[in-house]
Amino acid sequence: MPRDRILTETDGPFTQTESRPSFPCDVSATVETLASLAGTDSPTMARQITSNLRALVG
Repeated sequence: MPRDRILTETDGPFTQTESRPSFPCDVSATVETLASLAGTDSPTMARQITSNLRALVG
C-alpha cells in the first residue's frame, strides 16, 4: 500500500485491546508496527498518517 494512503483507526469501543475496549491511544502500537514495516521511525510514520488525513478531509 502506498504510504500516502495509510490511515489508522481503532473501531473502539467495539474492538478489544488486551481484554479491554480499544481507545485512540492504542493506535500508537499500530503506528510503531507500520513504521517498522516501512523501514522508518514512529514519528515519521505518524506525520505521514496525519498528512494523509489532512489530504483526505482538506
